[in-house]
Amino acid sequence: MHPSLPVLHFTNSTLWGGVEEHICGLLNNLSRETFSPHLVCSPALFERFRSGCGSDVQVSPVSLLSPGDCRAGMKLARLIRRERFAILHSHMFWSSLC
Repeated sequence: MHPSLPVLHFTNSTLWGGVEEHICGLLNNLSRETFSPHLVCSPALFERFRSGCGSDVQVSPVSLLSPGDCRAGMKLARLIRRERFAILHSHMFWSSLC
């Protein structure tokens, strides 16, 4: 059996809506045999995502509000390097741009 691939979902949205519900659905339905899920989200939605996603989904708050936010960008980059994510799935335009 192969080890599960660490996958990071990322959103910098600050409001809860359909996309955020979709992210929870994706994370809750990922095969745990294939993937090890992690989510980075804004602090404003941290508790909502923690309660909406499975208990095995690691949720980390990062306030990355613009592509020019170097401090938050570096925090995200350190997390990506440390956890060695095989896949980064960003949601929505601004998250992808960041």
